[in-house]
Amino acid sequence: MDPVQKAVINHTFGVPVAKAKRPIISCNVCQIRFNSESQAEAHYKGNRHARRVKGIEAARTRQKESGAREGDKPGPVGSPSSSTGESDSDRTGTRFLPF
Repeated sequence: MDPVQKAVINHTFGVPVAKAKRPIISCNVCQIRFNSESQAEAHYKGNRHARRVKGIEAARTRQKESGAREGDKPGPVGSPSSSTGESDSDRTGTRFLPF
């Protein structure tokens, strides 16, 4: 757009008002974005979010416990913790993704 057209449009219609950006509110645990803070607050108080947080904490606890056990005794030769580092899903080519 040339300067003359720009000046005419700005004079006639005014300078376009830039929209104020809303902050992005999201839940990293559940991978959800919210339209408002009230939606986010309701989600954080809800059962679905609580179950996912509890599941993550349980997985971390199991991982810490298994890490302590593996340090005490070496795993069997054919186990996924052997020196090859491959799990059953790596060998078969199938992978399961958590929800």
